[in-house]
Amino acid sequence: MVLSARYLALATAIMVWYRLVVTPDYLLFLLVPVALLSGTIGRWVADWVPFVALQDLIDHGRLGSAVNQVATVVYLSHFPAILGLGMMPWLVDRHVFIAHSTALLVLCLGAFMIYLVLPTAPPGTPASTG
Repeated sequence: MVLSARYLALATAIMVWYRLVVTPDYLLFLLVPVALLSGTIGRWVADWVPFVALQDLIDHGRLGSAVNQVATVVYLSHFPAILGLGMMPWLVDRHVFIAHSTALLVLCLGAFMIYLVLPTAPPGTPASTG
């Protein structure tokens, strides 16, 4: 396991040095030795090959275009689905709706307070602004 950690640290340093973007195909190539060293190559291949194949499928052809459009519809349906699911308690029992809304408001306020104490920025922002 220590050898795997050293290998991944070296591979990460090389990728940072050459400013390579980590993509699924790079991960597939880099993690094969780790899977071999840990003895889990069969399970690793079963997990990663379909993922990389799907990523390749999305980039090419008619089927890839269809998969991309379905994924977009599913992603965009999250917004009206959340509003619809949030409306159901309001229609059924307004006290439950008020309790959940208050809990959500307190949670958001807490997250905002944490942001005020520990501000964060996207990874590229500090590098570009100095």
